[in-house]
Amino acid sequence: MVLSILPHCLIFTSGRPRLAALHVATLVYGVIIEIFGFWCPLTALEEWLHVRGGVSAYRGPFLLHYFDAVVYPNIPMTTAGGLVFFGDDNESFEALDARSGVPLWHFNTGQEIHASPMSYAVNGNQYVSIAAGGNVFSFGLP
Repeated sequence: MVLSILPHCLIFTSGRPRLAALHVATLVYGVIIEIFGFWCPLTALEEWLHVRGGVSAYRGPFLLHYFDAVVYPNIPMTTAGGLVFFGDDNESFEALDARSGVPLWHFNTGQEIHASPMSYAVNGNQYVSIAAGGNVFSFGLP
């Protein structure tokens, strides 16, 4: 993974030696923390800022918090009826009006959401679902 990031850093920092030095130092610092399992002081600071800002602090390892969003993206889903469904960072499943952006409905799952919403129909009734934690929540649309 480090090797795949390196060419992008080299292109971005071309002709900027101070920026290149900062990138290399940050890369080395991150690799040392991961390999040797050292505690990162930035994690505690970030958690403290999240709590102070009223945002749920993440659970689990620092890197998995960010990589989960890449591996399991939470992409909003739109319906033909003009609704947008998505999971937010506060563990809620939300519905908005696609045209106006007005919130219409939300449900607090109480668990981190690492998936995109899904829609399906059974006997002519449409449902929306989302996976959160180890559960799947499904709701019927009127």
